Amino acid sequence: MARHSLPRDIALPVRSLAERTNNIVYWSEFEYGGHFAALEQPEVLVDDTRAFFGSMRSSMAALGGTPTGGPQ
Repeated sequence: MARHSLPRDIALPVRSLAERTNNIVYWSEFEYGGHFAALEQPEVLVDDTRAFFGSMRSSMAALGGTPTGGPQ
């Protein structure tokens, strides 16, 4: 599970509680923005989403596979 946390969002998640019931593999907290991050801060959201998928790609490469589980 990945989570973007924005300070003006409708509900602010508590990481320690989220980690109790979810496998958190990526967590980021933005300095500004709210519930409509895609409208308010599109560049920041896109950059963070790319960072998440880049980290997944690196993890899969380290395991010798691709995100789909097939050969590289």
